[in-house]
Amino acid sequence: MKVKKLLFFILFLNISVMCFPEAVSISFSSGYFLPKQKEFKEIYGNGYPLAFEIRINLWKNSGFSAGLEYLNRKGYALGNEENEYPLRFKMTTIPFTVFYRYPLKRAYLSVGLGASYNTYEERWERVEIEFNDEKWGYFIFYSAEYRIFSKFYLLAHLRYENISTGEGSFLVEDVSLGGMKILAGFSIHLF
Repeated sequence: MKVKKLLFFILFLNISVMCFPEAVSISFSSGYFLPKQKEFKEIYGNGYPLAFEIRINLWKNSGFSAGLEYLNRKGYALGNEENEYPLRFKMTTIPFTVFYRYPLKRAYLSVGLGASYNTYEERWERVEIEFNDEKWGYFIFYSAEYRIFSKFYLLAHLRYENISTGEGSFLVEDVSLGGMKILAGFSIHLF
């Protein structure tokens, strides 16, 4: 699984270098994940994802990007008051986007859509139950970057994602891992 992620990333970098981009930037951010599904939120609450992204502008104001995100949550499956079962949920996401970037005097506004490759694992910590899988999702996003000096920008990112697992439980017919991500961080425009 980790080899697949590394190969995706290396392939993206090779393609981007061969395309002679107009501009390249990297960003680091973190923020808040608001799960779409009520049952997921009841078990794990809201999350705090970490994100890394490489953006490449190939045409005047358009381009594509790829990234790597990580989310790690603890939760509890409830039985009666005496039986609480601690859970651990981990998800790694590789988002691929196509975007349009609108330049302003000291800022950029971007809007786009994309697909994400997601690997996730849920583990019951007191009982030997573990479930892991990989699924594709899709999303739309909006972001804003404000230049603070030279090539350094503050970044705000809003993304709504749909990740249907196709798996059910006694609580829901189809577990959804999607929702709203609100991220903030910084970006560095390399050229």
